[in-house]
Amino acid sequence: MYIPVVLKDGCEELVHKEVFHSLMTAQQVLLFKRSGSWAIVGKDPVRDLLKSFLFTIPDRRVRVGINMSCKQLEKCPFFDKYKKDLAPPDYQLIIESYCKGALMDKCARLVYEKTKGEKPPNDMMPSGAFINT
Repeated sequence: MYIPVVLKDGCEELVHKEVFHSLMTAQQVLLFKRSGSWAIVGKDPVRDLLKSFLFTIPDRRVRVGINMSCKQLEKCPFFDKYKKDLAPPDYQLIIESYCKGALMDKCARLVYEKTKGEKPPNDMMPSGAFINT
């Protein structure tokens, strides 16, 4: 599922729902299209998109009782830097989705390190979006 968005920098994008939720977490979305109309973030009523997204992730590991977590979690520079800045529900959602959940193998930080042979920038979220400071 792809969602049309207008970012705070004015760029118009068509993003996958996983990226959309990361952009919302990073507070980079100005507008997004839903059901044929545009929603203005911060003005129009928006249900808790992150929580609704959490329930749409089919996690095979949970269904079969496997307890896995990313080997980088304890020393991840992104979480070291931003843990105190992320709202606790957002922080927990990212951990449960990317570090211990169904999106673990899609973590952009791990993919970056694997493909480029170097550590990713500290501002790169597991989704691949960047937090602008």
